[in-house]
Parts: sequence; structure tokens; C-alpha cells
Amino acid sequence: MSKEKKISEMENKKEQFVALAKEVYPLIEQIREALAKSPFGESASISISTDGYMEFRPYDSGWRLNRYHCDSTPVAQYEYQEKIVLEEEK
Repeated sequence: MSKEKKISEMENKKEQFVALAKEVYPLIEQIREALAKSPFGESASISISTDGYMEFRPYDSGWRLNRYHCDSTPVAQYEYQEKIVLEEEK
């Protein structure tokens, strides 16, 4: 593939990405604002896959929202963790 063709394809993808970014940015801002009002902190991750899986996880809260398939109901889950202190070997 020629250098010019690669640059042309990159420019096309850039335009497509900028259009997508303009569409999703307001939604991300709404999520950020909702987090700021919540007791779950202001940081989170969101994962989305082509098979319908979605996950929203506020950091360090133990909570997450999952949907496993396109046709399934979202589920709120809490993950309990506790450190176990082991005695040091002598």
C-alpha cells in the first residue's frame, strides 16, 4: 500500500472518529456528572462488547453493573473483599 493511500485512509478514519467522539462525549460528561453526585466517587470504567456484554464499574466501590447479552436484564453486583493477615514465618 502506498504512503499516500495510508495517509488518506488515516484521514478518513480520523474524520469518522471525530464524528463518533462528538456523539459520545456529551454522554460521557453526563456519566461523569452523575458519578460526581453519587457516593461512589468520580472514577469509573465502562466496557462494551459486540456480543451485548456491558459493564459499568465505579472504582474502589465494590459495585458494578453488568449486562451479559443483548437481551438480558442488567444486574447490579457487589463484590466483597477482605484482606487476610497471615502470621509471619519465624
